[in-house]
Amino acid sequence: MYEPTKHPRNKVYTYWIDIVGTCNLRCPTCPTGNVFDSELSVGRNPTGFMDFNLYKDILKKIKADDVSDRIEIHLYTWGEPLLHPKVAEFITITKKMGFYCGISSNLNLDKNLQNVVKASPDFFRVSLSGFYQNQYKLTHKRGDIRIVKSNMYKLRFLLDQYQISTAVQVLYHVYNHNAA
Repeated sequence: MYEPTKHPRNKVYTYWIDIVGTCNLRCPTCPTGNVFDSELSVGRNPTGFMDFNLYKDILKKIKADDVSDRIEIHLYTWGEPLLHPKVAEFITITKKMGFYCGISSNLNLDKNLQNVVKASPDFFRVSLSGFYQNQYKLTHKRGDIRIVKSNMYKLRFLLDQYQISTAVQVLYHVYNHNAA
């Protein structure tokens, strides 16, 4: 008996593509900016910004592979995507090619935020580790929770202003010091 939910074309295939090889923070549990070259066995990840044409080529390859009708592209792993001056263009081309698009940010800056919202990613994840600065600063080094909160309000305002239905997720990192 044929079960459509078992067919490989119905499976979600997710690609995480770091379009930025750096971050504005120095979180102790993150390898970006906290690892010495001597500690790496294969070399450091590329830093800087991904070339937009390279990204388009990657998307064309994913499209040509045609592994599923349910492809998700996440424009982050360890870098801060809002630093990329063309981040909104990355979202736009991803969605134009028919892919689900997600983005994650520490939201310690609002650089490119308005253009990102206008590009309408499917989800926007905010990475937190505390509601108050005394907890937050321990795991989001160089970050300021007051800026994050302000930018969360700005994000909500922009989503409402442009009537964008992007799902907002708050990812709370749990450590021994903030688990209570």
